[in-house]
Amino acid sequence: MHRKIISLILTLVLIVVLSSCGFKPRNKAIQDLNAVVVSIDAQQQFHPLVLRLKRRLQSLGARLETPINGSTAVLVLISLPVENQKTLSVDETGRPLEYELHIQISVVVASNKFQTESTIQIPLDKMKPSTIFARRVQVYDNNQLLAKSREREQVRNALYDVLIEQLIERIRGAHAFKS
Repeated sequence: MHRKIISLILTLVLIVVLSSCGFKPRNKAIQDLNAVVVSIDAQQQFHPLVLRLKRRLQSLGARLETPINGSTAVLVLISLPVENQKTLSVDETGRPLEYELHIQISVVVASNKFQTESTIQIPLDKMKPSTIFARRVQVYDNNQLLAKSREREQVRNALYDVLIEQLIERIRGAHAFKS
């Protein structure tokens, strides 16, 4: 009985120490973006990816602002999603068996921190854009064309979700950089 009490106390002490130092298990990112004000600049504000990104940011508590000056994080979509499809294998008649769907976007994500004497702020138009991409392999079946076209739309939506989560992580990083 005495050993159980000591092991319980040691476990509680370990939990308190790990939680006080900021330790978090993997894939348990902070879901809260309440302190973040995001400005999204895109060529087409009503593109499905942009609309889904805005909804996701709002669901996490971020506030969306149009003017860049009041934002803590700025996201500029340099290009809309570019989709590429590459055949990976073919059957004996030359029809595709599987292909890869690849979606990529170019973005600039920056912290809109205030310029001081010790820091030099780079204008957004001078920042080098980064490319974010997601890809997935799909199996093609000529006998199930309708089902495969629906599946392709589901895969596209899943890839958009992957891109959105990557953008949110970049926004978190820009916000953390500012703090």
